[in-house]
Parts: sequence; C-alpha cells; structure tokens
Amino acid sequence: VCTVDLFNEGVDIPEINTVLFLRPTESATVFVQQLGRGLRNHRDKGALTVLDFVGQQNRDFRMDLRFRAMTGLGRRDLEKAVEDGFPKLPPGCDIRLDRVTSQRVLDNLKRAVPSDIRQLAAELRRLSLDGARPTLGEFLRETGLEAEDLYSSNRSFTQVRQKAGFFEGELPSNHHRVGSLIHVDDRRRVEQYRNVVLEETHDARYGKMLSQPIAAAPSITGIDSSMRVELAEILDHLHESAVPLPLVADDLPFSLHARYNRDEIVAPFRDNPRSMREGTFYVPDFGLDIHLVTLRKSDRHFSPTTRYEDYFEAANQLHWESQSTTSPRSEKGQRLIHGLGRHLFFVRIDREDPFLCVGFAKPLTHESERPIRIRWRLEHPVSDHT
Repeated sequence: VCTVDLFNEGVDIPEINTVLFLRPTESATVFVQQLGRGLRNHRDKGALTVLDFVGQQNRDFRMDLRFRAMTGLGRRDLEKAVEDGFPKLPPGCDIRLDRVTSQRVLDNLKRAVPSDIRQLAAELRRLSLDGARPTLGEFLRETGLEAEDLYSSNRSFTQVRQKAGFFEGELPSNHHRVGSLIHVDDRRRVEQYRNVVLEETHDARYGKMLSQPIAAAPSITGIDSSMRVELAEILDHLHESAVPLPLVADDLPFSLHARYNRDEIVAPFRDNPRSMREGTFYVPDFGLDIHLVTLRKSDRHFSPTTRYEDYFEAANQLHWESQSTTSPRSEKGQRLIHGLGRHLFFVRIDREDPFLCVGFAKPLTHESERPIRIRWRLEHPVSDHT
C-alpha cells in the first residue's frame, strides 16, 4: 500500500510488519503517526522493520525531529546518543547507524537548530501555513528547539512573531526578560507564577520573585500586554515538565532541588535584589543565612580575593569558604562555625547557570580565617543527576 498523506491516524492494520518511508515529512507528529501504523502487536509479527529513505537533495531536512520523536530525547542528549550508538533504548529496540551515516546525522543535528531571528521567523511562518498560529509550546515541539535555543541572544517569542509579520505592535524594550524564567522546574512555583500573571490569588512572595527578574520592580502591573501573554505561554510550556518538589521549610518559598536565579532568591527578603552582589546574606527575621555558591570561577568574573575554594567532597558534603573579610570571632563567623540559626545553600556550576537549591546544612569542621574554611553536611544529598 503506497500513500501520500494518508493512513497517518485512525487506521488500524496490526498485521503490518514493514514500513517504508519514501517521502520526507517536516512534522514530527505526522512521522510518529505514520510509524505507529506498524507498531501494533500481532500474533504473527515478531518485529517491525522500518526502511527510511531520505535523499540528500535537501540538506536542511530535520532528521532531529524524527529521532527525537522515536527516542524521547532532547536535542543535546540526542547528539550524545548518536555518538554512543543509542545505548539507552528500551529493551527490544535497536537503532544502528554505520560510521558515515552517524556523521551525516550528527552534521544534520548541528544544522537543524535555527540560529538567528530570520530562521526562527521562517519556521514560524511555515508552521502557520494552515492558518493556525502556534503557541510557544507548539512552536518548540514542532521545531524540536529547546527553550534555551529560542531565548538565547536576548530574544523573545514576541520578537519572532514580529519578524514573521504576526505582531504589529511596538516591541517593549525589556521584552527579552521573559526568557529569565525558562529554568523554573518545580510545579508549585509555575502555578504560583501563572496566578500572578493571570492576576489570580497568589502568595505575595512569588509575586516578588516573578516581578524582579521580569520588571525589576515589586510587581508586574505595568508590563506590556504582549509580555504578559508570552509569560503565560512560557508557564504553560514549563508546566508540562515541572515536577512537584517539597519546600525546604514551611516559612520559605523555595523547593528542594529546584532551580532559581539570583533575583528570585533575594526578592522575598529585599526590595532591590540587584543591589545585593555578595554571595551570602543574612535575614534576621527568619534566623536565616543564605549562601550562593558558584563552583567554577573564571578569572574574568572573579577576583583573586573572591575565587573561593568551593566544591562537593561527597553527595552530602560541601567544602566552602566564607567571604575573605570574615573572622571566626565576628557575629557572622560565630553563626557560621557553630551553625547558629539556619544555613540555606544554593549552588551552580558556572556563572551563567541558575542556582540549585540544595537545602540546609550544618558545619562539620572549620579552620583558618579571612576566609574561614568550613565543611558542611547537607541534610539532603545531591544526586548525580541533579
């Protein structure tokens, strides 16, 4: 049976044991539907053979979309899977590529990501040919882009819409700030932020945590309507992958092993988070010291006096140095070496990364001064995946 744009969905022929692709489709959804025609179990069928012939007449054909649809991998993980020979497929599944084919696929994966605003706008126009304008989430799914790809270089989806001719308004000067939320990964925060954007009932602390990175203000009341629309779409997209995580404490708006930017961490306690550049600060009303730790410190962004030796010694043990001016005899030094009050740690690898909330810690040992070297034991170990 040879078809063009037929038998994609709703056709059930369990006996089919071979699927031959001769005509490329740019839609990952259509590809999965076509592949699915042969995936039904049948007593006389031990395996499904898929012959996928894609000519090289179109170098821009999106191979990544079909591999991602088959494996469920993100684009970055997919590149590694191709290089390693797909070692983590489900039992009974096998994808084999010879050396030349593997290199061609890798080259295609690297070409597949639209790298500038014109290419992104062209993708959006292509996906809108049937008259329906895709939402942000639909655009990311159909193009195979990660949110990080779209929002790099201070871009926004509203800017892409404008370039594609679908947004005629004036682009707000701070339109790119909506991308500062794409790291949000815990369900409670996504839902609270969405309530803030939709002006529904919410915890006021989350209102501050959202408004500071977006508007550098105590609220988002005055932001442009296009930004509010895009924020809602971002949060809808994030909700699909957000997971429920426990709060570190009932009186704090932070979830264990969730990711945060600096403004989100400082905003519940200070009206102007951007004025706080130190890596540690004290909140007396909460009996709380918050420590922001960057593990990999470059010469470009850290001076010799702030290039502290911070690193994990074990999954639940952190070697950490205080600020270079801190003495064990000072009030702050006493809180540190004796573990007075609560000490909450947020850790990131590089300066560009969001911080991971690793929870509370207690001091095990300390030595030296200015800075004080302390070994902390975390209440909750950090997993290899985290």
